Amino acid sequence: MARVVSTEAPSPIEPRVSELPGSRSIRVLIINSSGLMGNAVAALLEAEPGFEIVGMVKGCSDCQKCVATLRPDVVLCDLDAEAARGPHSLGRFRHCLPDVPVVVLSGDDSEQRVLQLVKVGIQGFVTKDSSRRTLVDAIRSASRGGCFLERGIQSKLMRLFANGGSGRDPWQRPLSEREQRILRLMVDGLTNGQIAQKVFLSTSAVKYHNAAIFRKLGVSGRAQAIRAAIQQALV
Repeated sequence: MARVVSTEAPSPIEPRVSELPGSRSIRVLIINSSGLMGNAVAALLEAEPGFEIVGMVKGCSDCQKCVATLRPDVVLCDLDAEAARGPHSLGRFRHCLPDVPVVVLSGDDSEQRVLQLVKVGIQGFVTKDSSRRTLVDAIRSASRGGCFLERGIQSKLMRLFANGGSGRDPWQRPLSEREQRILRLMVDGLTNGQIAQKVFLSTSAVKYHNAAIFRKLGVSGRAQAIRAAIQQALV
């Protein structure tokens, strides 16, 4: 059945879900003003186990109106469809609905563009030439409270900060070597249990180090710590 994208109201999509045994599907709301491109992205995700496309809207303002009704776990935003207003309208959306993770899909991966989006609070950035697996990993990471940036994007941001783009002293509250490694693994989207296996600690010990990292960075949680790590070039 064809999906219709309307400027007046969100278009709920008849869910087509392939769930993994014993797990709840990730509910995704798509922002895309192009019905053709939006349907293509929806079909791509529907083919992946554990995803449910709950709706498609034309812009951030429409998305704000329907979040309470559709209850998405993650919003996937085609930022190129937001063209002139992109980061600004997305920033307003994040201000109004800070608890809804947003993953951005865009053809513009310039350092300044990505940095602007990180600062407004996105949980993931995926370029349009990325693989389906990369997009799926980004959405799954965001749904778990993590942040996802491809390695190439991370490298671009590191170069930007190396040239003074952050405007801040990243070592104002230095992290220990172990805390830096745990923070890097957070940025990579690993859970506490997965981090524990990587650094040969118990999960409770990782949580203890997390608390120390949050305190030193002056943040209250994992998503804020990841954003701070990227903005301050700590990883």
